[in-house]
Amino acid sequence: MKEYTYFISQFATLSYVFAYSILLFQRKSIGKVNNSMLQYARNNWNIFAIIGALEATTFLLALYSAARLPGSLISVIGQGGILWSVLFARLILGKSFDRLQLLGVLVVLIGVLTCTVPQLPAGALVTQQHRFELWAFSGMYLLSSAFSAISFTLKEKCLKEGELDIIIVSCFGSLAQCIFTFLLLPFTLAIATNLPPQVYFQKGFAAFCGATHSCMPWLFFAYMFANLSLNLSGIALTKRGGAVGTFVIGTVLVPITSLVFCLNIPLLGASRFSWIFVGGLLFTTAGSLLYNHQKVRNMLQNGAGK
Repeated sequence: MKEYTYFISQFATLSYVFAYSILLFQRKSIGKVNNSMLQYARNNWNIFAIIGALEATTFLLALYSAARLPGSLISVIGQGGILWSVLFARLILGKSFDRLQLLGVLVVLIGVLTCTVPQLPAGALVTQQHRFELWAFSGMYLLSSAFSAISFTLKEKCLKEGELDIIIVSCFGSLAQCIFTFLLLPFTLAIATNLPPQVYFQKGFAAFCGATHSCMPWLFFAYMFANLSLNLSGIALTKRGGAVGTFVIGTVLVPITSLVFCLNIPLLGASRFSWIFVGGLLFTTAGSLLYNHQKVRNMLQNGAGK
C-alpha cells in the first residue's frame, strides 16, 4: 500500500474525525465536556487551525517516509523528536532544562545515528542512491517529528490554559487536520504519483479493499484502533506530564519494539540485525534516562523509602 500513502492518510484522517466526533458527543451528554470548553475552542480556532496544519504535514511526511524505512528504525528515529520537543517547549512555553537533560538529548541523537548506520544497504550491487535514500527518508521522518513536537506543545498550552477535556483537543485538531489535508491535495498528489487523481483514488480504494493483499482492509482497521488509542493516551500524558515527557515515556518500549522488527514478521520481513544497532539502542535508552534523571531519582528514592 506504500504507493497509495496519500489515499490511506486521507481515509485515516476522515476516520479520526468520525471517531472523535462520536466520543465528543458522548462525553458532552454525560457532562465531561461543557459549553465553556467548546467556547474556548471556538474562540481559539486559529490555534487549532495551526495544530491541524502541523498534524496534516506530520502525518503525510511520517507515513510517506515510514513506508520506505526498515521497521526497526522507525521507533528509534522517533526518539530524536525529543530535540524538537525541548526546543519548542522552551520557545513556546518558556520551560527551562538543566545540563543533564540537554546531555540526554545529545546522547539520544548519537543513538539514533548509531542505529541508522547498520541499516545501510550493503554489498557490491548496492548503489550510492540506495544509501542516500535511507538517509533522506530517515531525515524526512525526523523532520515530521518537529511538526509533531510543535503540535504537542500547542495542545499542552490549550489543555492547561482552557482546562479542556482531552477529546476537545482531539476532535477540533483532527477536523482542522482533515481540512488541511484536502488543501494539500495538489502538492501531495504531485509527490505521491504520476497517475491522474481519479485513477489514483480508484486504484487506492481497490487496494484498500484487498485487491493487492488479502489482509486489507482489516490490517488498516487494526492500525486505526491502535493509533486512536495511542493518540488519546499521548494527549492524556501531555496534560499530566508535559509535552516533552510524552516523547520519552516509551523509553523501555523503544528498544524492545525495534528488536522485534529484526524478527521475520509476516508481511514485513526482518530488518537487519547487528550489535552496532543494539549499541545505538542502548545510547537512546541511556539518553532518555539522563533526560528524566529527576524522575528516575525520585523513583529510586521512593523505592528505597519503602
